[in-house]
Amino acid sequence: MSKSRQIIDLFTKNNDYAEDVRSQFFRWIVRPASPIERDSALQGVWDGLRVKADASTRKSYRRVRDRIFPEHATPKISRRLFVKIARIAAMFVLPLASALFIHLYIMRSDHASMRAPEMVELFVPKGQRKEIVLPDGSRVIVFSETILRYSENFEGDDRSVYLSGEAGFNVKHNAKKPFTVKTNEMNVQVLGTVFHVSSFDDSEQTVATLASGKLRIEFNTSENAPIIMSPGEQATLNRATGQVTHSTVNMDYALALEQGHLAFQGVSLQQIMKSVERRYNVEIQFKSEKYSNENITVKFMYDETLEEILQTLKFIVAGFKYDIDGKKVYIY
Repeated sequence: MSKSRQIIDLFTKNNDYAEDVRSQFFRWIVRPASPIERDSALQGVWDGLRVKADASTRKSYRRVRDRIFPEHATPKISRRLFVKIARIAAMFVLPLASALFIHLYIMRSDHASMRAPEMVELFVPKGQRKEIVLPDGSRVIVFSETILRYSENFEGDDRSVYLSGEAGFNVKHNAKKPFTVKTNEMNVQVLGTVFHVSSFDDSEQTVATLASGKLRIEFNTSENAPIIMSPGEQATLNRATGQVTHSTVNMDYALALEQGHLAFQGVSLQQIMKSVERRYNVEIQFKSEKYSNENITVKFMYDETLEEILQTLKFIVAGFKYDIDGKKVYIY
């Protein structure tokens, strides 16, 4: 049995996991390291189900059929054909099984004595950003390729949101109800403040930057002790080594994204290109390894085009060459 199948089986047979563990499981289902292995595991769960189509199932099938094929809304369907179509349909809906699995898992958990709060999940595609107001009045700027999950009403003693990607927060003060941003590597706890968190799955590091107020950073490993941050400071966790850096930074660079700019201070060219990919909705491929040790400090304004950014890099990086082919950019 694959590791993916073992993980899925554990979560379908046990509802007693902590909320942060469940959140990490949800993120893995949505954005796994190996989608093929995950889909194979879900196919195994699907094939192992022992269920029968009842009247409700048939009614739901007809409703979906009538929406997709309104001109064929009246034909009848035999039970044998219905089962056959359902099995064929399973081959095509497997890419959607992750979202369905999460929905069914949450529904199953809701049968506990206290119903779990409804969660809102926001995803911002490449090339976009979105500003939202949370239930408590806090404001969030959510950047490209980011998933943000939060309770629809912030019930309970705290205000927790789950972040995979990058977002800027302006938190409404409430001393009785702490605000926490949870990522795979760290928990960022605040009362009322303005800060920025970057935690992409494909990034080399997770970064928290504080503009005003105070932050308490707790790491999800025992090797690193919690730290308290003051305005103008940044905490960086290197995912490869586990090393944490706590330092004062240039806030013009650190929070430039809040104003729509792209700014980098001593950042690898590969990481810069990841940000450019998300901003301009393109795919960037390196055709040379000569830039592996290239760290750059540079700032791009919000209205600069992709071509202008690449021309700037060509000017400041020795030997930098590129080619644009539609939505793909090749770096030589």
